[in-house]
Amino acid sequence: MLYHQLKIAWRKVTRQKGFTILNLLGLSVGLAATMLMVAYVYHLYSFDRFHERTDRIYETSGQFNYGDRPFHVNRFSSGFGPLIQEQVPGIEAFVRTQPKTGVVLETENGFQKHLEDRFYFVDSNFLEVFTFQLLRGDQKQALDEPFSLLLTPDMAQKYFGASNPIGKILHYLPEADALEEGVKTGTFPFTVTGIIAPPPGNSSLQFDFLASFSSLRRLVPSLFENQRPALGSFITYFLLDETQPLETVTHQIETAINKDQEDKTSIFLKTLPDIYFSETTQRKLGLFAGIALLVLLLAIVNYAGLTTARSMERAREVGVRKTLGALRVQLIGQFFGESALMVMLSFIGALLVSWLGMPVVSRLAETRMDFQVFYQPGLLLAIGLILGLTIFLAGSYPALALSRFLPAGVLRGGRSNGLRGERTRRVLLVFQFVISAGLIVCSLVMQAQMRHLGNRDLGFNQDQLLVIPFEPAQEGAFGSLKATCLQEPGVASAGISTAVPFQMEGTSLFFVQTPEGDPISLYFVSVDHDFLSTLGVNWSQGTLAGPTLFGNGKRALINETAFRQMGLKTGLGEHILQSLGKEENQGYEITGIFKDYSFSDYKNPVGPQVLFEMNEADSRNITRPAYLTLRLEAGVEIRPMIFRLEEIYDGYQPVKPFEFFFVDDQYQQLYSSETRTASLFNLFTLLAISIACLGLFGLSAYLAERRTKEIGIRKVFGATVAQLVGLLSKDFIYLMGIALVIALPLAWYFMNRWLEDFAFRIELDWWLFALAAGLALGIAFLTVSFQSVRAALMNPVESLRSE
Repeated sequence: MLYHQLKIAWRKVTRQKGFTILNLLGLSVGLAATMLMVAYVYHLYSFDRFHERTDRIYETSGQFNYGDRPFHVNRFSSGFGPLIQEQVPGIEAFVRTQPKTGVVLETENGFQKHLEDRFYFVDSNFLEVFTFQLLRGDQKQALDEPFSLLLTPDMAQKYFGASNPIGKILHYLPEADALEEGVKTGTFPFTVTGIIAPPPGNSSLQFDFLASFSSLRRLVPSLFENQRPALGSFITYFLLDETQPLETVTHQIETAINKDQEDKTSIFLKTLPDIYFSETTQRKLGLFAGIALLVLLLAIVNYAGLTTARSMERAREVGVRKTLGALRVQLIGQFFGESALMVMLSFIGALLVSWLGMPVVSRLAETRMDFQVFYQPGLLLAIGLILGLTIFLAGSYPALALSRFLPAGVLRGGRSNGLRGERTRRVLLVFQFVISAGLIVCSLVMQAQMRHLGNRDLGFNQDQLLVIPFEPAQEGAFGSLKATCLQEPGVASAGISTAVPFQMEGTSLFFVQTPEGDPISLYFVSVDHDFLSTLGVNWSQGTLAGPTLFGNGKRALINETAFRQMGLKTGLGEHILQSLGKEENQGYEITGIFKDYSFSDYKNPVGPQVLFEMNEADSRNITRPAYLTLRLEAGVEIRPMIFRLEEIYDGYQPVKPFEFFFVDDQYQQLYSSETRTASLFNLFTLLAISIACLGLFGLSAYLAERRTKEIGIRKVFGATVAQLVGLLSKDFIYLMGIALVIALPLAWYFMNRWLEDFAFRIELDWWLFALAAGLALGIAFLTVSFQSVRAALMNPVESLRSE
């Protein structure tokens, strides 16, 4: 019996090639899109869940309030971990880490010097608490000794080639301002004690180098002077005993850290998956899980609509089978079998499409995800459920609809029974249009918001701003580097600062009280005379044209937000930040107020900022790491300019190798997560629209075929091609109009919620929805018109020949 049903199903598949291809394409693309989205959601959900004891590893963070503003911290003192383990029951182990960026490493012979951004100092028990594979070396002793180093295979190849790196030396060059008095300057030799496998793509800890924590005692001894459990410089993880309630442990840690402290710090313990699985990540997962479900339903509805649309071709078959004694349950089994065969064939095609599409999704999402993710047991189970759900849903309606025909009706040749599902097909078609139109609206809104972020007024001219981080080896090098770069053709201006927009390293935070007693926090940066003019920042009070703003006294520039929040009266000439002055009641004189410009975040309004001046001597003799910002002239060739600047840079024998970045690139990195989300959304929207168009194409072709004789008669009586196209298209356009009435309000609601995260956001103007409606109608009309025009151009003699 089963063989007989499969044979009939295969016969139907092979005979109706055009119908089969459309159905296979729709289901294959739908299943592939769903599988890719589910794989991406699974990849995000699986972050940090691969550790064997992931449910017992907790990262510690704290929160303290300054006025009404909460500050979140996740760095604690070196003594925090040991004392908490000693005082709080239920803590099996602690691990301290300190991630470092911009680390300079060079080989023992000095031939290679590189900047590394994924360098971690970690406690010796790091590999015992976390599950990372040590490929070579002794796991228990690899990080015991000071100046021990583990590196990944790629880094071993980079520095040592094919030779065995174990026991070899890499020299670590600390930043000049990190070294303390009494600490010998120069390089520090680290011995390679092992090779560690690179962390997987779903790990929040991404490293290339792991250095022993004890090395920091030699490099920065002051970090270990404070043995109290307090805020500090290290991220601390605790491995908790399963028997201890989390609330009890948290309370005891708060008691220990707040002992003898006026300002209380709230402590939070969260597992790594919980930290990554933030509210933002949850919304992203919900978004793509929802799209996966919609695309799957779209493909299933598309299949069901196309299958039942050809019901008249199966009606006589059903009538004959029932007359010969076939039960309805047998017919349902037959049609279910045909649907199952189509779904399985589509699944094979979906696997191929997923294999080809995985690199595209990984590139758009900027994550490391490959086809191997489908081998995970959890994801295999999810795909099995999707496949079973697809077979059930895709087969249910066609099987029930096609098996209900009455033999007397269909064998008389009546058409009424074949059209009983017309209303249901219209509902399914409207459902497809609602999904497609809604996705088009959401895609347009996301793109408009990304363009708004990229084009909004930042308060300065971000174009052609090139930044060179520089750590001079001797006094005078910074000022000389600036002067030499200014002599290069194509360099319009230059400025020195300890921080630059959207690169918060080098920015300090200072807490003050307004005259009314309200506490506020200020961001401050040290800059030279030319920095603001190089950025192109406008002035509210004062100007840099004269020498009065930068003299020999202690002077400062503030933005308009700082002026308002600090409760100042006149601005110029007033003194602020008295606590930073050497003498009592002697602060910094305000010599200029500049208009607000974005310097840190894109989701929040501009905060208060203070710029401390560096006079000529300060900027010339600066020895700590800082930034040289160059304004390049329009039209300058970037690549030759970079080569010339690198030659100039290397001539000063700097501590670090040459690197550079453009400010506009840094700004785009801030909202790169939203850009990736929008790109993925656009990709899957395109796939969903393609599925809907395939279904619409097949349905319009079939309906045009059914009305062939009607079209021939109308042409004989003088109907034009335009009239026939309108006749065949009007029903679809009418249904599209109904779908838009449903889809547009839903899209407005969800996009309004999405935009709530942005301080600088677009307004949901009517034209966005009008454009989306026009695109949806246009796509539907073009899809239907192709078949309508083809039918309308047919010679009536051919269509009426059989009459």
